[in-house]
Amino acid sequence: MAIEPSDSVVHSGKNDSGLITNGYTNHGAYSDSESSQSDDDDFDEPHSAAVASNHQRLALACDDGCIRLYNAFDTDGLTYNRSFPRVSGCILSVACSHDAKLIFSGTSDGLIRCWDAISFHEVYRIMVGLGGLGCGPELCVWSLLFLRCGVLVSGDSTGSVQFWDSCHGTLLQAHTFHKGDVNALATVPSHNRVFSAGSDGQVILYKLSNETLGAGNDELPKEQITKWVYVGYIRAHTHDVRALTMAVPICREDALPGEKIPRVRCQEKPIDFSYHTWAHLGVPMLISAGDDTKLIAYSAKEFTHFSPHDISRAP
Repeated sequence: MAIEPSDSVVHSGKNDSGLITNGYTNHGAYSDSESSQSDDDDFDEPHSAAVASNHQRLALACDDGCIRLYNAFDTDGLTYNRSFPRVSGCILSVACSHDAKLIFSGTSDGLIRCWDAISFHEVYRIMVGLGGLGCGPELCVWSLLFLRCGVLVSGDSTGSVQFWDSCHGTLLQAHTFHKGDVNALATVPSHNRVFSAGSDGQVILYKLSNETLGAGNDELPKEQITKWVYVGYIRAHTHDVRALTMAVPICREDALPGEKIPRVRCQEKPIDFSYHTWAHLGVPMLISAGDDTKLIAYSAKEFTHFSPHDISRAP
């Protein structure tokens, strides 16, 4: 399921979704290093305009091939709104654009469909198998993630994480580092890092990188190329990772009165990899949940630099 952004004005303005397809009929109208200077504002979420309505819409992906919309009120709970047209296959994933004018759905037949959230018509569709390792009815699009820059990220049953141009439905990049289904995707508040998790137990980080071409020749203009690069992975789960989310601590966790942190005597000062080193009040952290009944917390900013923390084990 996906909920529309709270800072959007859904029914105002012109719906300029002049989008084209990648082979299907239109049915409707940074730095490579993980820690860099540009990351200082990674977790500063910008404040946006006031909300026009007193509720948000919740989109649910259903096995019968429909997307169902519900109105989410602060006091009255959920009320049914309407359904999108039914499509072939099961709808496995859903995501909303940042302006809430478009809704994307991933299905069990290897397709991503873009829907107009106002007219409820299909705008275009993407065949995911063209950029990954497989195609056809056996390919399942398990997860979708929409970024503020207009990039749509998909994770599927072939282990592919693909980055798409949401304006044209064209493939930008594809990564195949997972050895099984990609079950979940998440991003930091600044939307310049993407995490993926799958049935192989891995949680992988991809980072937005800017490369400059033509820098060695003054006669040629410099060209900036934006790419999503693989940074690294952590395998803290013994079974499938089913969910990822970004959480912000709202209270400070101090060490217990009787708890002592062991110190190692050596010539150089040891690196402190403990949970208390990177988990701070108001700083977002990544949390994963798996079939091994574990909840694991990671440093979102220093993902590969600190060890993950086992929050709790479910009974």
